[in-house]
Amino acid sequence: MSKGSAGERIAFVVICFGYLILASTLAVVSGERSFAYTNDAVVSMIVLELGIGAATILFLRYRGWTAADFGFRVSLKSTLAAIALFAATYGLCLVAYMLAAPTGMFRGWTDIAVKMTATPGLVVLFLMVNSVFEELFVVGYLIEATPVAEVSFAVSTSALVRLLYHTYQGPVAFVYILPLGLVFALVYIRWRNLWTLMVAHTLFNVVGWLMSA
Repeated sequence: MSKGSAGERIAFVVICFGYLILASTLAVVSGERSFAYTNDAVVSMIVLELGIGAATILFLRYRGWTAADFGFRVSLKSTLAAIALFAATYGLCLVAYMLAAPTGMFRGWTDIAVKMTATPGLVVLFLMVNSVFEELFVVGYLIEATPVAEVSFAVSTSALVRLLYHTYQGPVAFVYILPLGLVFALVYIRWRNLWTLMVAHTLFNVVGWLMSA
């Protein structure tokens, strides 16, 4: 199994996102509509993502991957680009939501309750960890590991995997997560900078947190 091979990519998805996809699927099947974010719950999520991230990094290092294989540059320009990316993608998602709402596809999913009681500092820490975790692996690795000739497949795979571990959100995931996944993958392919995606993702997370508070 060569570096970046199809077999490696499948093993990567199982190691990095298998548990998250399973947990999201079970939430949908069980009809779970209430999510409580207590201090203990948030700490558990941080530990979970750090643990999965560590296991994934060990796997990638074993496979020959290094930090140099990923595009990552911190600068004022890329940070401002992240803000612009957030604004544009958020606007796109809102348009998608408004177009989809009249179809009734969200019926039965508008009663999702999110109870946020965790301390703000802990929540912000989790939101940052989550942003780094997702963009490094669901975009960075999946794009870099897929042959350049298969760029459409790379974008589709990245967006689909992101969607699968957000299915617990119901149909809303199709109008928020799917467009975001496609745009972020395309932006990375064009500029090869994970910092921009991580900052934009953090902004999405913070806005979502504030709206649910």
